[in-house]
Amino acid sequence: MNRYSLAALAIAATLGVATLSMPAGSRAATSGPYASNLPVQAAMPGFDGATTWLNSAPLTPAQLRGKVVLVDFWTYSCINCIRTVPYVRAWAGKYRDMGLAVVGVHTPEFKFEEDLANVSAAVARFRIDFPVAVDSGQRI
Repeated sequence: MNRYSLAALAIAATLGVATLSMPAGSRAATSGPYASNLPVQAAMPGFDGATTWLNSAPLTPAQLRGKVVLVDFWTYSCINCIRTVPYVRAWAGKYRDMGLAVVGVHTPEFKFEEDLANVSAAVARFRIDFPVAVDSGQRI
């Protein structure tokens, strides 16, 4: 079993546990080609705090409705963030046609990470092709 299969299995197991622990009255998403019996927990809060977007026009919760949305909070100089990029990028590519929407949120920890030129260079260097909200004010 390769790493991607193990990661998918871990995600499925986590979602299964979450589904079993939901209250009986929770609603489920039941429409569309990838219908699910997973409960809808709440409305997605959105990305209103983004100062700009890379690889996309600004996205709204309405545009992402009906999709599984993976929001990846990261910053380009964090070693742990850098190590996850290949996996998140692979999931985005592999599952895009099955309804997965990956949205990166670049949330800088240090002042130099707020420089948009540095963020753009990192997105290109890491070959990130999914939308990235730049959250320099840490508002998302």
